[in-house]
Amino acid sequence: MSQWPHQSEVDAFYGNPRGKNGEPSAKWESENIVRLTAPWKLVTAWDFQPVKGIRIHKKCEKSLSAVLDLIWQVSGKNEAKIKEALI
Repeated sequence: MSQWPHQSEVDAFYGNPRGKNGEPSAKWESENIVRLTAPWKLVTAWDFQPVKGIRIHKKCEKSLSAVLDLIWQVSGKNEAKIKEALI
């Protein structure tokens, strides 16, 4: 398996998130999902309301954190530049 799984390998890699009757498993979520905060203030794309962070599987946290940190560095640690790039 490469660093990231193919579709047929996702349950083996991330664990099975399904609980009873196909509903989300609270136990799986509490064991696997973390909240990652960006180095800048995050807002929703549709109404620009602030958000506390990004919920992500703990196995992906390091990768996403590196991407967010790179964006922060390339923007010169300037939130206005990031916002401008999104509009």
